[in-house]
Amino acid sequence: MPRIGIIANPAAGKDVRRLLGHGLTVDNQEKVRIVRRVLLGAAAVGCRQVLLMPDSFGTATRALAGTKAPGLQGEVLDLPVTDTSTDTLMAARTMQSRGAACVVVLGGDGTARVAAKGAPTTPLLAISTGTNNVLPSFVEGTIAGMAAGLLAVYPRLRPAATRGRAGLVVRVDGEERDMALVDVACLRGAAIGARAVWDWRAVEAIAAIAPRPSCTGLSSVVGAAFADRPEAAWVRIGPGEAVLAAIAPGMVASVTLSDRGLLSAEGNAVALGQGPLVVALDGEREFAVRTGLVTVEVRPQCATLVDADATLAEAARLGL
Repeated sequence: MPRIGIIANPAAGKDVRRLLGHGLTVDNQEKVRIVRRVLLGAAAVGCRQVLLMPDSFGTATRALAGTKAPGLQGEVLDLPVTDTSTDTLMAARTMQSRGAACVVVLGGDGTARVAAKGAPTTPLLAISTGTNNVLPSFVEGTIAGMAAGLLAVYPRLRPAATRGRAGLVVRVDGEERDMALVDVACLRGAAIGARAVWDWRAVEAIAAIAPRPSCTGLSSVVGAAFADRPEAAWVRIGPGEAVLAAIAPGMVASVTLSDRGLLSAEGNAVALGQGPLVVALDGEREFAVRTGLVTVEVRPQCATLVDADATLAEAARLGL
């Protein structure tokens, strides 16, 4: 039976950047309403089996309780709730193993990254409910549900509806540690502290995939340094040329760069920093490196993303 998955991160959009800047806030009740609209959109195009991630707020249970769609079969996965990124990782992994044709993800860049790690071959449709939202889009939940449902019911839509997303592989002394879908940053020190990165003055270097100056977050610093929108590039923070970038919502900074360069192909690695330092992935501090050299390189395929507009357009063209 055609099925999709829904992951709603209850912690997305609640970090310190709401106090220091003017980040978007999507409360848990609104996430429940978005999930309901995803369910209704999917059911309307014939996809009535949905797997949902559990969380401590009960987002999935509340959404299902308030959704009336004939034949809708919603299942909250029987997984432990840890209130960490492990919940997203395990839910995405389970949804992929159970044949979900698409996973709808409510969160920011960090949530999308973890979901991609858990379900690397499953198309992801990321709805913006986070902070910087470089990767997710502000797609209406109903439309997201229709697009995800159409992919499940009509698999032939996948070539026109999806696109691959390159990423950055992070290595410490040559050993792979993690990956990012937007940016990798090295920060001075060895204490992780608050996970959200908002002060560029602690940053030593940044690498970004598809950087552009019109986004929000550390990747905008790289984008401001490369107007021709390369596949991937890096910058080093230090005395030199200044660029203007939106570090976070409502927070614009003049950042000085001492060096810069391109990352053009798989295997072309660049050294970002030597420990002790903290590595941030897609805007959040993830792990500390006491000693060792941190390098990054491009991996051409790290995720498959759904374009909701292209999905519905192709479905309309085919009379579906």
